[in-house]
Amino acid sequence: INSLRHTPKALRFRETLYRFKYVFTVAITVTFLVFSLLLAPFADESYNLFSLNSYLTHIFSPAFAVADFFTDDYPLRLSKKHVLATIIPPLSYYGVTMLLSALRVDFGRGDNFPYLFIDFYSPAGLFGFTLSPVPSMGAVYWVIAFTSLIWSIAFLYARLQPFAVKARRAQKNKALDFA
Repeated sequence: INSLRHTPKALRFRETLYRFKYVFTVAITVTFLVFSLLLAPFADESYNLFSLNSYLTHIFSPAFAVADFFTDDYPLRLSKKHVLATIIPPLSYYGVTMLLSALRVDFGRGDNFPYLFIDFYSPAGLFGFTLSPVPSMGAVYWVIAFTSLIWSIAFLYARLQPFAVKARRAQKNKALDFA
């Protein structure tokens, strides 16, 4: 059985899983940042942000996912195409959100948008800017801003990951030498 784990097919499958882990670690990091920087400071009580469920989803899960990614010692080789792939989950979410919003689906609270920055029917609309009632920009500009943020995080994680692997392996070797 041990020899099956090291076949080329098994190794490719393992690398694919680790690349998925990378993509979703970046996505969950964005979840944390959106919650911490956009939702928690500006959303009203109807969002029910300050509950245990919300904290577990938006703070603790991302923290554990990032910690897990950087404490794993699998030597993942990430290229530019893997960094580019990190935009797939958020764009998929955005596309589904646009469709549901166009169909006027209620996302709760009587709103047909899930978050303030994905409100296609706000005074700013898709491509506009507005100063009232609060300063806001169109939903498309938010997508551009988030895409830039996602790629920045993805690039940072791709660059830091080899150093984390090296440090983790050195730590393991040191523990083995001590034993």
